[in-house]
Amino acid sequence: SLQAPADTSPSGTDKTFTLPTADGTNGQVLQTDGSGALSFTTISTDPDGAFRSTQVFTDSGTWTKPSGLTRVRVYVTGGGGGGKGRTSNGSEGGTGGAAGGTAIKVIEASSLGSTETVTVGAGGASSNNGLAQAGSGGTSSFGSHCSATGGSGGDRPGGSPYIDGGVGSSGDLNIRGSAPVTSREVVDDSGSPGGDSFFGAGGRSAKTDGTYAHGATGQLGSGGGGGNTSGNGNTGGSGVVYVEQFF
Repeated sequence: SLQAPADTSPSGTDKTFTLPTADGTNGQVLQTDGSGALSFTTISTDPDGAFRSTQVFTDSGTWTKPSGLTRVRVYVTGGGGGGKGRTSNGSEGGTGGAAGGTAIKVIEASSLGSTETVTVGAGGASSNNGLAQAGSGGTSSFGSHCSATGGSGGDRPGGSPYIDGGVGSSGDLNIRGSAPVTSREVVDDSGSPGGDSFFGAGGRSAKTDGTYAHGATGQLGSGGGGGNTSGNGNTGGSGVVYVEQFF
């Protein structure tokens, strides 16, 4: 039996609860349907909105919303700039490229479409045997929710463009990618490493002793390394879109 308290509401209406026909199992509790019908249920130890899975995009594609999704947290990083290699006469090395920016954003499931277009920015091309600046990284985005531009390409010391990292946009947190270690104003015959992104280190630079004549490719979203006076720069790392899914 259940002992009900005295009803003190203005109408004095009695409350009727209908118990289930059988007992539940160990650890279950009674729940109501809001109309007085009671039933036994198991309390979930996995809270609403728990992290369950990820989708990682290193190439452009389509994100599909899973059933039961509560929200996502996305990390969007643009492509890294390419590294500059030696000039045609071999008198100068080159700087590394700058890293792509990053946007981080939490998006509720109700604000997401059944699919979202994912764009992953390509790494910038290297530039060798000339005075031209290396290519910039491409922009990455997650639908229309947030995006991040790519980093600038490396240049020869004393070149005119300023080498700067990309930056996130429309995120809860927008991060600028790192510039290369050696700026354009500094002559460095060994070249310089690429800038670091949120997800990885920039490509290493060449060395004056020729141990590494060429710069290395940047990791995810980071800048490619610059080459020395006898070596080439290398491409920037492609961007990435990392989606954490909560249910």
